[in-house]
Amino acid sequence: MRILYLTAFYPPDFSSGATMAVQRMAERSAAAGNTVHVFSGAIQRGMTQGEVERAVVNGVTVHWIGSNGWTDPSLDDNWENPVAAAAVARLLDELKPDIVHAHTLQTLGAGPVAEALTRGIRTLVTMHDLWWWCALLFLVDKELRPCTIVTDVGTCPCARDAPWRTARAAALRGVLDRVDEVLVPSDVMRDLAIANGVDPDRITVDANDVDTAATGAAAAAEDPVAPGSTTSDDGTVRFVFIGGDHPLKGTDVLLAAAAQLRPIRGWTLAMYGVEPRATSPSATATAISFEPAFAPSRRERVLAGADVLVIASIARESFSVAAREGLAAGLAVITTDCLGPEEVVHDGRNGLVVPAGDAEGLADAMRSLVDDPTLLGAMRTAARSSPISLRAPDEHAASLLERYRTPPPATTRPAVGRVVYLTRGVSRHGRVRAEHGAEALEMHGAEVSVVDVTTEAVGDLAAAAFVILQDLEATTPLRDAISQARSRGTTVLYDASEAGFDGDDDAASDRLALMAMSDGVLAPTRSIAARAEVLARRPALVVANAVGIEEIRVADAARRHRRKRLLTRAPTLVAVVPPHAAPDWEEVEAELAALLDRHRKWRLQVLGDVGHLRGLDRIGRRVRHETLHDWHSLPARLAGADAVLAPFTAVLPTHDSATITTWLNASLAGSPLVTVAAGDVRGTIRHGTTGLVAKDIAAWGAHIESMVDDPGLGRRIAGAARRDVLLHHGPHALAFALLDALVIAASWTRA
Repeated sequence: MRILYLTAFYPPDFSSGATMAVQRMAERSAAAGNTVHVFSGAIQRGMTQGEVERAVVNGVTVHWIGSNGWTDPSLDDNWENPVAAAAVARLLDELKPDIVHAHTLQTLGAGPVAEALTRGIRTLVTMHDLWWWCALLFLVDKELRPCTIVTDVGTCPCARDAPWRTARAAALRGVLDRVDEVLVPSDVMRDLAIANGVDPDRITVDANDVDTAATGAAAAAEDPVAPGSTTSDDGTVRFVFIGGDHPLKGTDVLLAAAAQLRPIRGWTLAMYGVEPRATSPSATATAISFEPAFAPSRRERVLAGADVLVIASIARESFSVAAREGLAAGLAVITTDCLGPEEVVHDGRNGLVVPAGDAEGLADAMRSLVDDPTLLGAMRTAARSSPISLRAPDEHAASLLERYRTPPPATTRPAVGRVVYLTRGVSRHGRVRAEHGAEALEMHGAEVSVVDVTTEAVGDLAAAAFVILQDLEATTPLRDAISQARSRGTTVLYDASEAGFDGDDDAASDRLALMAMSDGVLAPTRSIAARAEVLARRPALVVANAVGIEEIRVADAARRHRRKRLLTRAPTLVAVVPPHAAPDWEEVEAELAALLDRHRKWRLQVLGDVGHLRGLDRIGRRVRHETLHDWHSLPARLAGADAVLAPFTAVLPTHDSATITTWLNASLAGSPLVTVAAGDVRGTIRHGTTGLVAKDIAAWGAHIESMVDDPGLGRRIAGAARRDVLLHHGPHALAFALLDALVIAASWTRA
């Protein structure tokens, strides 16, 4: 085979985890008898910008193009480099490769990939970073603050302006959508790609390789670690940092965390490849050592002399060789929630996970392992007893060559045609289901319209491929329109956003009658779907609730402008009460009153129509009640809450949808949720990780106290929940879920 690799950088001109990964694959592909070329930027060879020369490096022909190594993210050159594209076009015509495999592309732009696609060459892209969506590569802004991971619906403070960001995103998506395969190094990177609009049917996880011989030697260098022990003779806990001296690696955050450990003894921190800071706290000078960077051959020795590996990255990482090497060497690992390491670091088991950029949270995690040697020993034992699967370079190269030889899978999605949502008024559920669904489908090229049947004529539905009835009640005109549409082959679906069809009243009967006329049902939870199948005798699919573009942007703005919390700030609870929960409010109110009696500084805000606050009147000004009319603003109203409360669905599982919707909005706002629920809620909100879920009101009150008493717990839960929502409940995730559902539903019509 003739193979051309595209990469922004390549050793020995520039070495990094990604560039060395490309080098290993290129050299092994050449050693296997293939003709291999690499096109790479050159930043240290003394070449002028755009100058091209070729050289042979370890059996691989490398075509170097002069590069300054960094392109201002606000410039078009960041993603559109016509000089590099023209150079690659000439090379493609000369080499006529069978495979083009693109890796890191910053400074080269997407033009080289487009040139390969234009020539009909099979083209793969491996995403080592987030350049396809983030001009700064790592979803971190210029002030080292993590950005929203769904980039095209959030707000980007680094981009020149919104039109520029939109143009960049559209151009890059236009190229990425045409490549034959998208490879990512981890499952979490796959989730991230889907959340940013890459079709899940086109993504394959192709894990990075690791030098297993070196890490195996490190793991074998020590005897098994007994609970409560460390590698040092005197019980000192030895932390090690090998991330290098770069702000994106969290070097200064780690130093700030170490400064907070000054009151305690029994720990050391070795920072490799980090220059001493003039501001390093003198009180910790003896505990912190700044060591020179080490050669790869010394890695096992460095790890063998430590107990805990610290990964303090602010940048989002697509993989983490360091985390895998640390665990393979039998170390506990403290990592930030920077994605890649979390695939193997399980909070509380073989390590700890803290919010990125949070020096206080990092200090708390380090302190907990110094204070509790038994916990540290248990984590090290867990690391050893559950060995990490490490992929050898030879295995990776063989797998990749086999992929090149195998025809790519067919991944073209069928077009869904025109979709019409019929709604009744601007209700909360109509917004969640119809507006969000419409905007998600439109992002992927579908023609969608939303018709409010109370103010607009339904019109002729025959031109629609799909009609979705959003919580509607049967009327004679609507029945006639639906019957006519179905007779012409239109697929009619009933979207039951709640269990309003399940009851003895006339409205429920009318909803059920219309549901029974449809081809099938869409529902946000399994409970509602199951109930619809029983009552309407129609097949049902679950399409979970999601967050919309406006809510994400509102939440971004609220989080960006929220003032730093003062130490004297009174803890604030916010209870969100959907209309159906008002009858259960009396029991909830009694528990809240008891909590506020015990905690005289707490404040409570109630959002929702619950009538008179009889049990809370005596609390006075610490309780505020507002009827929430603009649900689009809910994330902003929840920002800054110490706990968001949704204790209203324990009795009726079919009402879980409302609690999940509140959790979605609270998570966007960065506020942790405490709720009472079972069933679908527990399947969505992971207790202790993305929220606290109680079985009854008494336990709910105890969970609220735990959340408020431990701000670190709240921060960890809020961070994990926000990421979970953006990864799995964002607009693109909703679009793919709907597209899959519509394809299935079309088969119901044909049947």
